[in-house]
Amino acid sequence: MAGVSKEAIGSAASIAAILEALGHAGGLDTAGLAFGCQLAGVLHPLARGRSATLRDGWLGPLVAGEVYGAPVVRARPGEGLTATHSDGGLVVSGTAIVASFGLKPDVLVVPVSMGEDGAGRAALLLLLAGQAPDLDWQPATRDFLAPDTVALSGFAVTQDRVLSSGESGGEGVAHAQAAFCLGIQAMRIGLLRRLGDVVMEAARTATRRMKLTGRPPARFQALTHPIADYIVRCDAARLLVHEGARRLDAGERVPLEALLASFNMDTALFPYAADMVGLQRHWGLAENADWGRLLAAATALGRYAWSPVELSERVCASLRDRPRSW
Repeated sequence: MAGVSKEAIGSAASIAAILEALGHAGGLDTAGLAFGCQLAGVLHPLARGRSATLRDGWLGPLVAGEVYGAPVVRARPGEGLTATHSDGGLVVSGTAIVASFGLKPDVLVVPVSMGEDGAGRAALLLLLAGQAPDLDWQPATRDFLAPDTVALSGFAVTQDRVLSSGESGGEGVAHAQAAFCLGIQAMRIGLLRRLGDVVMEAARTATRRMKLTGRPPARFQALTHPIADYIVRCDAARLLVHEGARRLDAGERVPLEALLASFNMDTALFPYAADMVGLQRHWGLAENADWGRLLAAATALGRYAWSPVELSERVCASLRDRPRSW
């Protein structure tokens, strides 16, 4: 983390590029995935938040690795974590998942819905896990890819812990959430591009060592066309993610491209990623333990992006707002 500049931390486009490179390099372990989520979901909103005190006090230690921060995944209004005003501060209650991959965080960036019914407004809070006696952090026991959970019951937060606030989807909160989702999708694309590279190398190896009916496997369209189609789909998803991040940095609230990138990942790319793993079994390509692990990590990261239902609602709303000439 120490090699990441403050300028990069404040840019959604830079974060997307860093996290795609991390995924493509095979960042499959706890440290790699936790690094990515901390960069996109903790450091970025901290760097852009309205509180200079929080930024000056915590950005340096987090970048230096002295403390570890994790993002709590935003809940929809009426669900997850809610905050109510009390004695000049806030009281937070509810349960949500944490992108911490089994590592206990020192700092949490927590999105909350404001009000008794959780509707109408949103805020982003910075909580110190070590100073929260009412914080119930429960790491997943099965494996580090399963989501951890956090529960708060009447946890008091002072106003100086508010990073961003505003109407539901307000600029600061909406930007932070969109940047986090884009960072997650960029890391997933890096992982899936790595999967494509592994499959291509396995096909090249098979070409050198065996032939079927006088031709090497890499000459068969039933093998080469799915690989080519998959690579094209990876590039299409990649372009949408980076264009969404660029537009987010340019000031668009939640760019349509950011929403379409997430929609495209789950509907147009992931089915083909599963097919890549199936090619190994069908064609007897060289065994590689990373095949399943890359797909599993990319799938697990999808839990922290927009939910399919919310994504559909946001895409429809964004299309209604776009000019008819689009």
